[in-house]
Amino acid sequence: MSNTNTPMVKASIDQYSEDVTRANLAQIQEPELVDKYLGRQELDVDHVLSGGHRQTRDVDLITSHIKSIAHSFASEIQYDKPPLMVFKTSETKYVIVQGEHRLQALKKLKIKQFFFDVIDIDIDSPSRPKHHVYNHWYSMISNVSNDHTPDLIPKLSQTASSMLTDISNKLLDKDDFSIANQSLAETWVLRYRPSASNDQVSRILIRIREDLGDIGTFMTIRKEKARPVAEACGLSDDVHIVSHDMINRYYYDLLCTLKKHKIVIRINSSDFALNQKQLDNIRNECIDSDAKYSLKTEKAKLRALGVSDHVLRNIEIVGFLPQGNDEPSTKIISLTNTQKLV
Repeated sequence: MSNTNTPMVKASIDQYSEDVTRANLAQIQEPELVDKYLGRQELDVDHVLSGGHRQTRDVDLITSHIKSIAHSFASEIQYDKPPLMVFKTSETKYVIVQGEHRLQALKKLKIKQFFFDVIDIDIDSPSRPKHHVYNHWYSMISNVSNDHTPDLIPKLSQTASSMLTDISNKLLDKDDFSIANQSLAETWVLRYRPSASNDQVSRILIRIREDLGDIGTFMTIRKEKARPVAEACGLSDDVHIVSHDMINRYYYDLLCTLKKHKIVIRINSSDFALNQKQLDNIRNECIDSDAKYSLKTEKAKLRALGVSDHVLRNIEIVGFLPQGNDEPSTKIISLTNTQKLV
């Protein structure tokens, strides 16, 4: 069975010419990658291998999508998506780069020949190390291949997932994604997703760093994760979890209840991870600096109004919630001895 002259294929070839493919490859790596593009060829589908673990999404988990594509193919429904793309690994073997689900649909329908954009790269050569640039190119193409099709732009989580897979496979160095290497980390994200805005780059990096879980000196904790951590530290569920820039307001409001309360300060930072200096600065600012929202400033105002230290001690600042890389998750970062005396 052949399916190389249907409205579906014609629409794909007409809308995405070889020049369009070259332009998209040029966004990734120019001129080396473009020079390896051999053009569009009709190949034996049985000679095209799955991308396997290299793919961002697990093919086995999206069988319904494969069935839907197969139905479109069999019904000759127009399917004007970018042509499938492969790396040529030998004279008769190819590895799919773009269009994994469509490849599985073609095989499901037992279609013998189909059109593919072919790139002359032997990604599976046993003499080539895993961290070779060809492997990077595979991931980059797989992620950016749909950037020019608005209805199929990869989700940010898919880009992050692919990069995490490459980190896991040691194709990327996880140290490149530390806060200390922020510029390098952003460069890597843009190589995987050239169309990403500054905000999208930031969100992708947050997902990567959340998954790695050990970048930076101290991890800042999201609001919804703060309470479970506080309880894991042995604190009761009635402890108040307060953002560091709201400490003055919470302190005053709780003090008015004339009851004893405990407060854990959650650092609400735009940085996902903090080094020791950043942590110390934030801790100092909200506890014993002259900033308008600091605990020192709030207590000074209340003392000036005649509130006694006996009443002020009804509010106990237990500590901070960021967790250090080498610290157990059940340890809260405490105030310094000087700060305890504020």
